[in-house]
Amino acid sequence: MESLGETEIHVSSSIIGKIRALSIGSDLAIFPRLRINVGITLHERRDDANAPEAIRTPYEMRDALGELRLAEHADVVAAVIWAGPRRYVRSSNYGLENQLRFVCDLDFQRLEQIERRRAGASLVFWLQVWPALLAGSQCLDAEVRAFQIRIPRDDWLEFYTNVGGGQFDIIEVQYSPREAEQFKRAVGRVQDARTKIGTGDYDAAVALCRNAIEALRHELEVAENDDAIRALLIRSTDARRAAEYSGIIARLKQLTGFAHHEFGTPMTFGRAEAQFLLRSTEALLALLGRLSTDG
Repeated sequence: MESLGETEIHVSSSIIGKIRALSIGSDLAIFPRLRINVGITLHERRDDANAPEAIRTPYEMRDALGELRLAEHADVVAAVIWAGPRRYVRSSNYGLENQLRFVCDLDFQRLEQIERRRAGASLVFWLQVWPALLAGSQCLDAEVRAFQIRIPRDDWLEFYTNVGGGQFDIIEVQYSPREAEQFKRAVGRVQDARTKIGTGDYDAAVALCRNAIEALRHELEVAENDDAIRALLIRSTDARRAAEYSGIIARLKQLTGFAHHEFGTPMTFGRAEAQFLLRSTEALLALLGRLSTDG
């Protein structure tokens, strides 16, 4: 069976076995859990007089932990654990491979970061495994290097679809140091708005979205009577696009402003409307924040 990637297990200077990543898939969980099927082989070096005594006799792997990474020594995605019953992996002199189930618990924020790195291509992870080996009561100092797992694009897309990756949109707001305080205030308002939606106070959530937009509009002004948001849009795009974006912002301000004012009849927002306006405000902050860092 071909592997997605593999590496050797060393004790002292002796090669005693191999770890192979065989396949990936989704595991049974209420959150995104990546299953990595792993094959492990442990050899006894009975005829090697130079090998340590401990690996010339039977020994076993009692446990294993690891990390999934996007780079060999950096960009850790999550911890990897050995899942299911602990059937100890025992050494042999004939190369028996034991197949185990490792799992890696993810979330939609991490899936988004992985998707950005993947950029539509096949995916390459690095897997680091730290096995716990025992020969009797003696712990063996095993060395295992991180190794690449090359995941076929279709396999990853099947996993991504199964865990609902395409059903969530993670919005990340970045901003330049110059406008950090202003954006922090605005982001704080939308975070409060999300809390209000969670408690069912939809009108208050919509009102906080208006406060977030106003926080940016006032705080970013660089001169009296200067519309700083429009100026940023013109500087980062062009006059025609800036005009259209400004129109969207004006309508968003008007909609969210209804929660602040009485117009003769009570106006109450429902959950779906509050979520739409919150997401639109978050998207606006993400756009303006990105443009401020590019400018």
